[in-house]
Amino acid sequence: MFRRGRIVDHLDVKDTDGHYVVAYITGAKTGAEFEGSAQVVFNLGVPFFLPVWRRVLVVVVAIAWGLFEFANGQFFWGIVFVGMGSIATWKFGQTDWFQVADDDRGNKEGVRSWP
Repeated sequence: MFRRGRIVDHLDVKDTDGHYVVAYITGAKTGAEFEGSAQVVFNLGVPFFLPVWRRVLVVVVAIAWGLFEFANGQFFWGIVFVGMGSIATWKFGQTDWFQVADDDRGNKEGVRSWP
């Protein structure tokens, strides 16, 4: 495996399967040894996005840039940016922002609060 132009790991095809390679590249944890652990690849549920305006700005900029690319005939990049905006919208909608705020404050008692 290469990272920043250097070999950081040697993968022999007969010693591994595709799951290890995907887990290595993306950081996703697979297999029985990671049972119950978080599998985070695209996590937007971070305290940086607690203010609603930041979430809206990310989605609007990504989709607007995708539409700009479509208008200029660059359909590949249009699909990429509209897809990123759509995924961000979905992830923002699935996130429990009260839990993110409580975790950010170190509140472990389960009291629901908002920033």
